[in-house]
Amino acid sequence: MARRHPTLIILLAVAICSACVSDRESPADVSSTDRFDQELQSAVDKGVVGVSAAILRGDTVVYEKALGRASVDPEVPMAPETPLRLASVGKILTAVLALRLDADGSLPLDTSLAAVLPETAGWLSEEVTVAQALRHVTGLPDYVDVENERYLAEGTPFTDTVLLAHADGQPPLFDIESSWSYSNTGFYLVGMAQERATGQRWGALIREHIAAPLGLSTLTLCDDLLAEGRLHGYATGSAMPERSALYEQPGLKGDAGICASAADITRLARALDHGGLLPPAARIRLTQPTKIAGNVMVDYGLGTRLGRLGTYALWGHTGSFGNYNATLLRFPERDVTVAVLNNTIDAESDALEVASYLAEIALDLPAAELPLVPADPAGAERLAGTYVSYEESADPQYNDLVVTGAGLARRWSPEEELRPLTRLEPLVYVPPDWPRDRLVFKEVDGRVVGYAEYYSGVFSAYYSRVVDAP
Repeated sequence: MARRHPTLIILLAVAICSACVSDRESPADVSSTDRFDQELQSAVDKGVVGVSAAILRGDTVVYEKALGRASVDPEVPMAPETPLRLASVGKILTAVLALRLDADGSLPLDTSLAAVLPETAGWLSEEVTVAQALRHVTGLPDYVDVENERYLAEGTPFTDTVLLAHADGQPPLFDIESSWSYSNTGFYLVGMAQERATGQRWGALIREHIAAPLGLSTLTLCDDLLAEGRLHGYATGSAMPERSALYEQPGLKGDAGICASAADITRLARALDHGGLLPPAARIRLTQPTKIAGNVMVDYGLGTRLGRLGTYALWGHTGSFGNYNATLLRFPERDVTVAVLNNTIDAESDALEVASYLAEIALDLPAAELPLVPADPAGAERLAGTYVSYEESADPQYNDLVVTGAGLARRWSPEEELRPLTRLEPLVYVPPDWPRDRLVFKEVDGRVVGYAEYYSGVFSAYYSRVVDAP
């Protein structure tokens, strides 16, 4: 479940970027391995209880290390082979399984989810397909906020029955394929449909179609690790890390139910780009951008986030329970793969931050700097307005873009101060405190209809422009 609250984004960006240039400049004689080590140690210093990272160049492991603790009580050190929650990084596996079931005819991607899951009658449109759910274009409201609160209050596992009861009676946020909004609900339904179509449990399907063919020994259902007492997550709100109930929540499935080591998830990504598991046509579909109304292209494939770090295209995913605790980045042009996993939900460091720094070192990218591009007040006027997203929220998330003397600024709510944006290109703006981030505006017939947001080069969310807003 990849989520990043607007307020948290701002606080993290300020904290991270106070050091994003000066503290991360390394002498020329410092090796890449030493710099990798520094990034992992920095994560632990910032409150991460345990962290694991792996970097592949081609099929060669050039870095694999773990620091901190997998368990606080009893004390168990983190090891490179320790399986941790992939969270929404596991959506890649759900999509790969979908492509394999499409290929063998068990569950074609254009299958109506309602046809496979008759218990959804009355609230799920018969037009919603497996592929649309994997691309987040169904308009299905997300269950995360409400059901996480329910779980924390009641402590009962998430189940199919809970999901269906939550979704029943909730109208879609928008017409199918008219916009984009991240929906764990859709991915959970795909997991249910995969079970129903094959007659097998979801975890068994993942093992048969993905883990076994590639020899990924740590890839398993998180529920199995929980049952064995081998999966522990933490929050850092006090001097002593506290167990995180959300990290240890059982019952998740196609949305966030898989655990693995960092090394195994890098091997999976690399295999997908080099003939493993999927034929070429299916592999292309995995990372094709999604088209929504007005021929707007959104950088999300089938369970994959797309983007660019420096000059290099990437695909992968992020995943979190309150903060990014899992990130997978794959750079096909350089044949480099980076994965970072941690077991802490609210530390000052997150897996996306660490993974992006490791990738910059592995790719030998220069430090990100803001370009000297003149402000364009007239151009900013075209972009100003109110925008809305439904990123894993029970309620719409509005933000305002406002023209200022310096150009364009953003405000997440009426109570918050304006945050300046720096113009990079006519339709591309950058938060000055985090130069790798981007706001990329979308035009249809000369009219700005929305913008896509990228964190550390990775597509995060799509915001639609609205005429009237509260």
